[in-house]
Amino acid sequence: MSWQRESIDTFLIIFTLVVALIALLLVIFVFFKGKLCPRRSIYASQSIIANDTAANLSPSKVPLR
Repeated sequence: MSWQRESIDTFLIIFTLVVALIALLLVIFVFFKGKLCPRRSIYASQSIIANDTAANLSPSKVPLR
């Protein structure tokens, strides 16, 4: 019966180490995610829209104010 106890202890130690490693990798990924792949807005900024619109307007398309 001693060998069963030792194998269970070994399994629990290995399982704990694997779970701890996965948790550590997740924490590292979350921490460095912002630096490695910065968030891009799906919306263009207002200055880009204003500059693009002004560049594409022809004299006949000048907006009325």
